[in-house]
Amino acid sequence: GIDNVNRIKQLAVNYGLSSKPLQDTEGFWWTLTGATTQTAWFARKYLLDASQGVSAFYWYSWNHGSKMQGTYLIGVYNQLHSWMVGRTVYPCAQNGSVWTCVIKGNAGWTGMAVWNTAGSSQFSVPSQFTGWQDLFGGSHGVSGSSVAINVIPILLTGSGSVEAPPTAVLSLSPSSGTLPLNVTANGTASH
Repeated sequence: GIDNVNRIKQLAVNYGLSSKPLQDTEGFWWTLTGATTQTAWFARKYLLDASQGVSAFYWYSWNHGSKMQGTYLIGVYNQLHSWMVGRTVYPCAQNGSVWTCVIKGNAGWTGMAVWNTAGSSQFSVPSQFTGWQDLFGGSHGVSGSSVAINVIPILLTGSGSVEAPPTAVLSLSPSSGTLPLNVTANGTASH
């Protein structure tokens, strides 16, 4: 999960490896059963990894064990591919059991993946989103100001932009020596 990725990132910093790509070299749902649970885990794993800067995630296995070959997950994988590849998935935000991930692409395109880990609920849709896509290839219009969400992510789509959560970009000069640095959540830094 996100906590594990953060621990690995800290270890990379501690050992001078933070410039290396972070990859999740093998994943699988091991004990999860049922199409809904497996689909939800599969999609959220890809979205959350991407939102934390993981550059690659490798599913175990395409055609052995928990095989994906020849299953409905091929369509889910293809849909995730269309949502994410060539776009930036910003850090996901959690509000109770509801998760949102802003995704930005070329020419100002913005989407938002959203799901509720606790089950079904209504989600208030920001006004710039006029439609949504499910993971099975369906496209739907937003009727009113909310959409039904559940454990399986959907992608809100439309026109305009949405504010992405802040990302940290830090460069230091000089590149050697020691200096205490304090960075606060409001974007200020002191030393």
